[in-house]
Formats: sequence, C-alpha cells, structure tokens
Amino acid sequence: MQLLEDGRTVYSATDLVGFLECQNLTVLERASLAGAVERPTRDDPELAILQERGLEHERRFRAYLRELGHEIVDGRFAPDASDGASRLEHIERDAARTLELMQEGADVIYQATLFNGTWLGYVDFLRRVDGESSLGEHHYEVVDTKLARRTKGGALLQMCVYSDLLASIQGRMPELMHVALGGSGHRIDSHRLNDYLAYFRSVRDRFLAEIASSAAEAFPLAAVPPPVSHCGVCRWDAYCTAMRVDADHLSQVAGMRNDQVQRLETAGIGTLTDLALLPEPPPIVDGISAAALAGLRDQASLQHRSRGHDAPLFEYLPPQANLGLAGPPPPSPGDLFFDIEGDPYAEEDGLEYLFGVWDPANRDAGGDPAFRTWWAHDRSQEKVAFESFVDFVMDRWRGEPGMHVYHYAAYERSRMGMLSTRHATREQEVDSMLRGGLFVDLYKIVRQGLRIGTPSYSIKKLEPLYGLGREVALRDAGSSIVRYEAYMRSASAGAPDEAILAEIAAYNRDDCRSNAELRDWLEARRTDLEARTGRVLERPQLTDELEKGLTDRDRRIAELAGKLLERVPLVAEQRIADPELQGRWLLANLLEWHRREEKVEWWAFFDRCSKSDAQLVDDEEAIGQLTWVGEVDRPKQSVRHRYRFDPEQSYRLKVGDDVANPATQKSAGAIMALDALHGVLDLQWGMKHPRPHPTSLIPTEPINAGAQKEALERIGEWVRDNGMNGPGPYRAAREFLLRRPPRAGQADGTDLVPPGASVDRIARRLVVQLDGTVLPIQGPPGAGKTYLGAEMVLELIRAGRQVAITAFTHRALTNLLDTVLDHAQAQGVPVRAVRKIESDETVQISWRYEAAESNDEVLRLVRNRDVDVAAGTAWLWARGDFEDQVDTIFVDEAGQMSLANVVAVSRAARNVVLLGDPQQLSQVKKGAHPEGVDRSSLEFVLDGRAVIDPRHGLFLPETHRLHPDVNTFTSEVFYEGRLRAAPETALQSMHAAGDLTGTGVRWRAVAHRGNRNSSEEEADLIEALYRDLLGGEWTSSSAPAQPLSPASLLVLAPYNAQVELLAERLAPIAARAPYLPGPPRVGTVDKLQGQEAAVVLYSLASSSQDELPRSMEFLYSLNRLNVATSRGRCLAVIVGSPELLKVRVHTPLQMRLANALCRFVEMAGGEVGARPPGSVLAPVPRSATPS
Repeated sequence: MQLLEDGRTVYSATDLVGFLECQNLTVLERASLAGAVERPTRDDPELAILQERGLEHERRFRAYLRELGHEIVDGRFAPDASDGASRLEHIERDAARTLELMQEGADVIYQATLFNGTWLGYVDFLRRVDGESSLGEHHYEVVDTKLARRTKGGALLQMCVYSDLLASIQGRMPELMHVALGGSGHRIDSHRLNDYLAYFRSVRDRFLAEIASSAAEAFPLAAVPPPVSHCGVCRWDAYCTAMRVDADHLSQVAGMRNDQVQRLETAGIGTLTDLALLPEPPPIVDGISAAALAGLRDQASLQHRSRGHDAPLFEYLPPQANLGLAGPPPPSPGDLFFDIEGDPYAEEDGLEYLFGVWDPANRDAGGDPAFRTWWAHDRSQEKVAFESFVDFVMDRWRGEPGMHVYHYAAYERSRMGMLSTRHATREQEVDSMLRGGLFVDLYKIVRQGLRIGTPSYSIKKLEPLYGLGREVALRDAGSSIVRYEAYMRSASAGAPDEAILAEIAAYNRDDCRSNAELRDWLEARRTDLEARTGRVLERPQLTDELEKGLTDRDRRIAELAGKLLERVPLVAEQRIADPELQGRWLLANLLEWHRREEKVEWWAFFDRCSKSDAQLVDDEEAIGQLTWVGEVDRPKQSVRHRYRFDPEQSYRLKVGDDVANPATQKSAGAIMALDALHGVLDLQWGMKHPRPHPTSLIPTEPINAGAQKEALERIGEWVRDNGMNGPGPYRAAREFLLRRPPRAGQADGTDLVPPGASVDRIARRLVVQLDGTVLPIQGPPGAGKTYLGAEMVLELIRAGRQVAITAFTHRALTNLLDTVLDHAQAQGVPVRAVRKIESDETVQISWRYEAAESNDEVLRLVRNRDVDVAAGTAWLWARGDFEDQVDTIFVDEAGQMSLANVVAVSRAARNVVLLGDPQQLSQVKKGAHPEGVDRSSLEFVLDGRAVIDPRHGLFLPETHRLHPDVNTFTSEVFYEGRLRAAPETALQSMHAAGDLTGTGVRWRAVAHRGNRNSSEEEADLIEALYRDLLGGEWTSSSAPAQPLSPASLLVLAPYNAQVELLAERLAPIAARAPYLPGPPRVGTVDKLQGQEAAVVLYSLASSSQDELPRSMEFLYSLNRLNVATSRGRCLAVIVGSPELLKVRVHTPLQMRLANALCRFVEMAGGEVGARPPGSVLAPVPRSATPS
C-alpha cells in the first residue's frame, strides 16, 4: 500500500493477503497512511535474511531457465535515482516496457511490471505460451519463485492478482499459474486458475469495498478486534492486544469461542468482569448450555481474581477416577519428558523435524539431566529420527517397566501414531506404547483436575506456578516454525545456518524441562488434595502391553514386506520412474493398510476413554455430558432409556450406531432415536445385561478385517515368488497396481472410446472382452453409472458368466443389484441372485433375490452355479474360499472403497469393474498411510485429476438429470467443463411463485451470527421458499407439466441439527401441500446421496468460519457441494450466511474449497466476483458452455 505523488493510493498483492488474514489490518494500514495513527515498527531481523534468500533463489531459477534454453529479458528499466522521475513515472515507464515486450512475444520476461492505476504487481517471471490473445498467437502465464517447499494459499492469491492484471493486458485469462518452489530440484508447482479465481474475486471485491470508504470513517476501530492466527506475525499485534485488555474483552477468557463471545454480548454480558460476576445459578444464554456457561463463568471469575498476582490462582476440580489428579502414574526414575517440533509447511504434509527428550536418569557434563535430540530435515530423515527415538524409548521401557513419557497436549501422542503409519515402521512398538498408556498428557491432567486463572492453558502460561526460568526468548511454537523455515531457506541456498538449529534446540530443551517441572508440581498438588479431602487418590494400573511380543503374523508380514521392497528406492521420484518398483512399493505398504486403520481406531478409543465428559463435548466422534431422563420403553427383552445433551456440540454418531461408555470401556447399547435439534437420544440394551447409565458416548472398537488382510498377504506372497508382471493368479490386481490400461482388445496407447463412439455401447462390448484386468468407470451426477453397470452385468450373464457385486455400503450394493433385476425383468432375461444380508436384517417378501445369512451359503450357491449374481461386502469377497469363483466383480461407489479393499476382493474374480466418482463420494479413512496407498481405488486411477484419463478408463460425459443451466456449474467446477447435459434435459422447466422460478443455480444470503450447526434464520427463509415452490409446477424431460409436491423437493443440510429443525418446520407445510401431500424429503447430504428432485434446497447453517463446528474441509467439501447441488434437476438453491464467503484460507486445498462456493454464488448472480473464468471483458450467459 503506497501513496503516489498524484494522491492515488496503489495496492499490491501483499495488501490483499493481509486483508484476508484480518480486515482490521487494512483499516489500520490505511489510517497510518492518512496520518491518523503511527505505524508500529517491527524489529524483524529474519525478514532481511529471508528477502536475501529469496533473491538468491530467484537468481538460481533464472539461471536454470537459461540452461533450458529460454531467452530471458528484463521487464524493468535499471533504477536510476538521478533521473528526477517520480515513483509514478517509474512505475508507468516499467509497465510500458513490460507491455512492449509482451507485444513483441518475448520468451520469458523477468521482473515484469503490471499496473492498472489501482493495482501494482512485480512478477518474477512471465512465460510465453501458445494460444490466441489480443497479443497475437501467444499469451503469458505467471511464474513466481517461493523459497518454501510447498505452495501456500497466500502465494496463490498473490498470483491471482498478477494473472488478473495480465488478463486485462492480453485479453484472456491464463489457464495456469506456476510456483517455482525452493530446494535444489527446481520443482514447479502448477495450478489451474479456474480453481481459484472466484475466491480471488470475492476477496478482491470485499477489499475494494473496504477501501471505497474513507479512512476517517473506518478509524478508530468501531469494535475491539478479536484475536486471529495472523496476530502472531502482525506489526499491530501489541496495539490490538492493548485494546482487548483495555476493553476487558471476553476473548481473554480461557476456552472461550468466538461464537460464545457473540452470544454473551447479545445477552448483555459484554466483558470478562461481567461474566465473572454473574450470580449462581447464571442466567440462561441462548445457544450456550447451562454447564458450559457455568464453566466459562467460573473460569472468568478465577482470572478476574488472579489479576495483580505474580502467579495465577487455581482451584481443584472434583476428583474423578482415573482422570485429573487421579490420572498420572507413580513417578519412576526412568521417566522421560518429551516435546516435538514440527513445521506444517515443510514437505507435502508437514515435517516433524525435532524430537527432544529431557532425561533425568542420565546427566550431562554439567551435572544437569541429559537432553537428547533427533533431527530430520526431509521425509527420509524424519523416518530415521522417528525410528531412533522409538528404539530409545523401547529400550528404556524394557529396562524400567514403570517408566512413562510425559508431554503437554495431544500433539506428541498423535504424531507417534501418524508417523508409524506414514512410514510403515515401528508400528508394533508404537501400538504397544499407545495401548499401554506409556504417553502421559499433562495437559489432560491439568484440565481435568484444576481450574487456573490464566487466559490460556498453554504451558508457558502455567510456568509462573512452578517458577520455571526459560533460557531462550522464543515466544511460542509458531516462532520456532518461523525460525526453522529460515533455516530451511538457508539450507536451500547452500549455506545452512546451524545457529538457528541450536536456538531451536535450546527452546525445545526448555519445553521438555518445563514438562518435568510441571509433572513434579502436579504431584505436589495431588498430595495436597489428598490431605484436603482425607482420602487417597487411586492411581491407574500398569498394563501388560510391554510383555506382548510380535505375533506369527507380524513376523510374516514384516518379512514379506521386506522381500517386496528389496531394491525398491525410498525416494518416490526414483521408484515412480519404474512401474514395477512402484507397484511393489504399493503392494508392500498395502499389506498392513487395514491394521493401520484398526490401530488408529483403537488408539482413539482408549484416548477417548481417558477424557472427561466436558472434553468429549469437543470431540467430533463423541457425545459428551449426557443427563439421564428416564426409562421410556421395554421392547421385547430390552430396555430403552432417554438422555439429554447439549445440541450445540458436533458429533458423528447416528441412529443405529452401537456405542460404548468411556467410563467402563464397554458397550452402552445402541442409539435407537436421536433428536439433534433438541439434544435428546434413546439408548437400548438387553435386560439380561444391565449396565450403568453413561454420561458420555463414544464409538465402539473397530471391526477386524481379517479376510482382507489374508487376501493381501496371499497376493503379496505370489508377487514375492513370481514378480509383478505376466500371466497367472491375481493378474487384475497386479496390473492395476502397475497402472496398466485395461486389457480389452484395444490398440496400445489408444483411448478406450474411439472419437464419436457411444460410451454405453463401448462399455457393454468391453466388459465381455476383459482379460484379467480392471476397467474403471467414472460416472458424474445423472450420467447413468448405475444404469450402465446393470446393463454390463446383463451382458456378462448373457455370455454365461457369473458376476459378483460389492460396495462400501450395503445400501450401494443393494441398489445396483435391484437395478440389475429391474433391467432383467424389463428385458425378459432370467437372473438368479443372492445377497449376503446383515445379521440384524429382516428378510422382506418383496426381495427378488435369495437372502443368505452366512458366507457358506453364498459360497455353495456360487460354486454350484445356482446363481448368476451374488452380492456382498468386502468381508465376503476377500475370503480365501471365494478365490477365483466368479468371472467379474463390480465394485459400486468405488470412489469410497480403499485401494486396499479393491485389491483384496479382486482375488474373487478374473476381472474387476470399478463404478463410481471420487468427485462425489470420497474414501473414509482414519489413519495416515505411506504415500500412494492412502487413496480410494478411483482416486488412485484419477491420480489427482478431476476426470479419468481416457486410456485408463471410461468417463460418462453426459448427464441425463441436470438442466443445462445447472450443469454449467457442475461441469465447470468439478469436471473441467467436460460434462455436458443431454439434449432432453433442456426440456425440463420449473415455474413457481416468488423469485425461484426458472432453472439454474440460486444463492440466497441470510445474515445471522452465533450459529454453529443450526440456524433459525435460514429455516425461516427455507420455510417461505418451500411454500412458494409447492404452489408451482415443473416439467420433466419425459412427462408433461405437473404440480410440485413434497416428493418433488429435496432439502439438504450438512448437520443433523439443521436437518431436524427443517424437518420440524416443513412437516406441517408438506402435510397440507395442494398436490400429493406427504412427509418432506429432508436429510444430510451424505444420507441422501443418489437421490434427485426437481428442486434442491441446501442450507449451510453455520454463521461464519469462526462458528464452524467441524473443520473447514467438512462444510466446504467439494464432494459434499457437488452432491448437494447436483440433486436438483431444474434448480439448485443454496441458502447460507454471506460471512461464509469471507473464509480465510492457508492452503491450496482450502482455497479450492472456498472457490467452489464463491463460483456458485457468482453463477447464481450473487454478490461475488464480476466475470466468469475465460472471459475478460464481459460475463457469459448463465447457460453458456464454459471455456
């Protein structure tokens, strides 16, 4: 942001990135520019170092481009301070030179200047590419150098600014933008601009609206700025912190969420002091449960009373068995105190670069406890450091069975599990450690046992309690990340700064020492509490995990994996170049895929059993703080009880789930009813097995996937003995892992579908020609994936082949089986079928297939050829006795089924057909896995692309559901513009009262605040829209106009609480509908996937990013948005808070997620953006084909 001589303010990409992080930052910067406030100085010696490293990286990349043969010209004139020109004249002169070079068609322009009078951008490189533009037969794309080894969201937003400026010059938007990343490999990370531009336009337009107001109007700040993640690196941090302290702001209360601040302010409780002085019992505050409010009030009171004290005051919480001060094991001479330093921006998924341990059992040369470190600066070093650390701990544990590893907060424990599965190493050891409770989280003990008068429960805030004197001035873990990034940049530049590592190590040493002193202080508090209460606190019992050795299977799998990995390089780039090496890598790491998943679930189970009820409220997999209401029924030999809970909490448990009681670690029965809106659930269990009433519920232990594990082991053994290539057993699986195209008689290297041919006809022909191979089929919404799958099954039956059907869920495989039988009946083809049913299913008279209650029954029917089609889950088809029993197995919803499960079930058949779409349903996985094996089967095929490679599978290119006006959005955002609407879909139409008449996509903004998982305001609007729609009519592609009925409308929401609210509101309206009254069709996106209607209404419910009950990746999920909006044949409507368009992003993935919603709003004619991708001068019509 700079003020030019003519009075204009010019903005840069950096200003836009800052605005995204905090709008108050923009206000303050403008105020300082206007002289209203002095801009704080920030002493940042690292900045100069980083700038110099950046210039070095830029110079190296320029030399690299020259080595590749590029001709590079300078886009700016050499600076000359003596020429007397103003800053504006310099900018305009350099911009004119850049334009001249672009018109001349320069190959690469270095330091290009782009200026439009408001925005100024200095681009590292502009690279000429072919393609018509106003410049001629060429245009340019942005290449920016970044020292980081992975692309960040801010870098992409910056390049969107440059690309937008570039588009206004050359008359077309570039297709790609490129980041030249740090490191020695000259890696270039390329991104499609269409995946980011709508979000960029949203941020830019909000920024322009902000600066359109006068600085005097915006400053002083009208409200106290809440803390955000950017505060830690912002020059205005101290200024804003002082404002919060002066205002006694509620955000200072430990554990306070932003949505709770808003709810309290609405209730007239505006300061920490107001909250601290609330009476007992506190008043009712809408949206905050009585227990949560009492906890916040007590915390505020203690902080209020701690003011003026050197150390904060503290209070004991009521003791609970195995929790809080009753939770720690007895101290042991062998105890270790552990802390990890990690950098989330290094490598692809972060890097754990330092493992530090304070070891009082051993002394250094100065007589202090020994401090041990294991460093890692890349992924392979991370594996070595992790193995060394685990080996060290295991040796200590064997020598001191009573020892434990103490740490603060969940990071260290969770990293142990993640690293063991990421690297597929020391998995048995880590499993024993986690199951055996070797890691002790001091944060849990503090939070469960004490209330402390500090604004944060970070360990630094607790240190005054035990008088720790730190030796290093690093402020927090975020500072160590910044310092480590500086080290990595210095290493990338060829001059690693070892002093930085020494500083980080000293900081880590302080953290480990702080853990030790906190443990001792807590032991003293435990003794004090025992004296106060007059009773001894029991300690947890030691487990026998240490004595458990490797099983025979553990040894077999370790030996087998070792054989498969012989001569396979650890460096991904080296093995990917050889398909057989990569295939062996994949197979070796698939062997333990299921065990990794199970172990993560077991670890999570035991971790939840160690949490308090209050902590389980914040666990997305649990329901915490249940209150028993009473017995409600006694069906058959069971009893049903009712409980209440806070409906504001987020959870994934649902009706039908078996659940466990964390206090007993045993079954708590099954959820029979669940009212998410009012926070009521019913549990049922057998009367022969009485159990205590639970105060929280968690998921039960995982199901053992023994058949899948055994199948993968058999395939691995065959490959060990015979290799990946050639004829023989398991050929389909082997060639799939080798990424070979389907073998179905086509010429090598050609597309499976010749130009102009019908995909459906080709698919029916190919399926009977498959020869020991896998045929993937990607079916977008309404493209007829299930229809085509059924036709292919019938082609095989006509050819005398037996077919198996499997899927991730019983619902999916039953749907395909029913469709096969529908088609068979319509075509007069006799089909004998069987389905393996679940143990709790009741056989229905309407079923047209046999229902087998056992695996053996299915096997008998298949072996005797008494059935043509058999359906069951992976637990059935992976069994050894089903090996080679059928010709072809169809995997429906293969975007959800893991690569491991598909390889496992492939043993049952000669060929495999994958049906699905990863753009709609994605894989559900719990654990981290080695690179390449963490994908679903279809994600593996697509390999990061939105649309399948036509040589490797079939893409169904035509939707028979979506009107062209709806499909324009779906195709552009999710399928690279390659999904077209079938001609008959244009015949669909819809007319209704109000403003929803017509076809296409609509955005309806509803302002609200403080809502997490339900919104009365959105329900009000949807109720009105629903009434209007029920008075209208619609025309399908195959039937005349008919009135809209409840069956014609689909209402979706991401959260159960909003679904319950909408169902409650819409039920009486639907019951009185003028045409075909009935119940409203309301559900979550996940539950109603596969359904369709004339109109879909999708309610987002959450007020803003700060109110999201789950991660951003949940609400903004591309899969969920694709499914929700593609249910509507004529019209797709999203109802949501406009604040959700103001989401802050930090990664490319998050930016793509936000972009999809912003693009929807643009195409709906909403508030965001000005033009569609591919167009510079004017927007295209809503129904136009995307470029």
